[in-house]
Amino acid sequence: DVERSRGLGDVYKRQAPAKAASAALEPGNYYINIGVFSEAGNAGRVVERLEKAKLPTLSQTLHSNKGEIVRVRSGPFAKQRSADQAAAKIRAMGMEATVFHHAPAEGRSARR
Repeated sequence: DVERSRGLGDVYKRQAPAKAASAALEPGNYYINIGVFSEAGNAGRVVERLEKAKLPTLSQTLHSNKGEIVRVRSGPFAKQRSADQAAAKIRAMGMEATVFHHAPAEGRSARR
């Protein structure tokens, strides 16, 4: 299940069996930043691990002055507690996990 839309780059959505993820960040929800990868294969392996753990995944290909990079996130989560629990699971898998809240309107995010 891969969905494409235009914005800063191509946004790819992969759905974990447990919960569908939105292609764009939904205001008011929580997300987890996991990493930014210069090699798509590395990002793909992280996405596969997250999906195997039944976590909703979201990856975005961006263009930088050094070429294409892929940002991997997990979400959306309606409640901070759910995001924090997922982040703990991701950290237990040996990956970085930073929870943030995508605020409505102004688009400001609070990182945790």
